[in-house]
Formats: sequence, structure tokens, C-alpha cells
Amino acid sequence: MKTLKNKIDESLIKSYDTNKLINKIKTKYKEKINDIHIQKSKSYIQSFSIQFNEKYNDEIVYDELLYKLIDFFGYYITEYKYIISEKNYILRFEPIFGTKCNDLVYKKCDGIIYHITQENFIKNIRKKGLIPFENNSYRNFTNRLFFCCGESKEEIKNNIKFLLNQISNKDSYIILKINLLKYNYKVDFYYDPSEDDKHNYIYANAYFFPHMIEEIGTLNDFDNIKENKEVMLNNKKIILQEI
Repeated sequence: MKTLKNKIDESLIKSYDTNKLINKIKTKYKEKINDIHIQKSKSYIQSFSIQFNEKYNDEIVYDELLYKLIDFFGYYITEYKYIISEKNYILRFEPIFGTKCNDLVYKKCDGIIYHITQENFIKNIRKKGLIPFENNSYRNFTNRLFFCCGESKEEIKNNIKFLLNQISNKDSYIILKINLLKYNYKVDFYYDPSEDDKHNYIYANAYFFPHMIEEIGTLNDFDNIKENKEVMLNNKKIILQEI
């Protein structure tokens, strides 16, 4: 039997349309589901979550047919949580196979991507690089590394800021920068289906070498980065560095 990683690497199947899967779940569980939330996006396959009362927990969470259904559609559960105040459970589903966004990364963002990580991981990253581990704790994903990018310094900063604002101890996070084109490193990138179209959040199932990774520091340190500008001089493109 092929593992999830085999399927991703070989691109044997793809995730189906979100609405088709939701309609199947609605038909199967009917009145047991209180609410369904879909992460709206025009650019790529979406994620969604269902909310149901605690009395239906065993009927839904331990239903083998549910797992067969989402496996057939190319989805899997990335979050399972209980809301005490409402006595409700939430299951979050995301597509295994995302939509590629290589043009965004290599053309619009000039091959420059950013990753945020906790400061206590920096020493290990310097030594081993960024590795997409099997037991990734972020939304229960396997073999994924998450990044963001942007077409301008301001857009990049806003995207990073939006991410950090969702983290309680954001001051302990460090921004890392990777220039893919500088090292002629080409891997496939995919849109993060849990985010909207306003922010360029992406992921890759790939390894990134230590020498490719530049430590920027905190968000405040990011403000001190000088932005390079391209100009034409005698019909030749040159780079002007801000000083």
C-alpha cells in the first residue's frame, strides 16, 4: 500500500472539489451537524470545518465510513477540538493535494520566500536546515513546510504580521528568508488551503539546505532591511540597493 508521502511525491491522485465532499457529509449526517464553515478562495481548493453537538461525537468521529469518504475525495482531518462553552466539537478538513503556485513564487515574488519559527529551533535549523517532518504539529500536517511571500516589502511585512498576530508568544518567533533563485533551487509550491486570497501563504513538501537560509530576526528587524530596486541603464537591467 502506498503511503501519503508516496501519493504526494508521485501525484497519483488529486483532491476533489470541496463542495462535492461537503454535500456528501451533509447527506450522511443531516441534522447532526450544527454548522459548516468553508474557507473561501477563488484561486485554489478550500478547507472546511463541521461543528456538531457532543452527543454525536462517537457517531461521527469514530465512523469508519467518514474516513473512507474523505480518503476517496483526497482530504484528511487536520484539527479536532472541543468548545466547552457550546458543548460542541469541531472537525477541520483540508485537501491532501493542493493547487500549485510556482508562478506566484518564482515570478511574482522573485523566488524569495519567508518562514517563521520559534527562536529555540534556530540552532537546529542552522545545522540541519528546514526539514518537513512526518509528525509536523502544525494543524496535524505531514511533510509540509509553510512559507509566505510578496511582491513588495510592505506586502511581505503585512503577510508576516498577519501570521504573527495569531500567535500568543509572537516575540519569540524569528523570520527566515530563502532566496531560491540565488541558489537555483526549484521545488513545487502549493497554496495553503486554510488561508484566503489576501495573503500569499504557501507550502512545500521539500527540504531546504542550511546555507540557503538567512536569519532576518524579529518583525522589528524586518523594518531595517533595505529593498533593492531594478532600473534600466543603457538598456541593461541593474540593481540599486537602498542605503
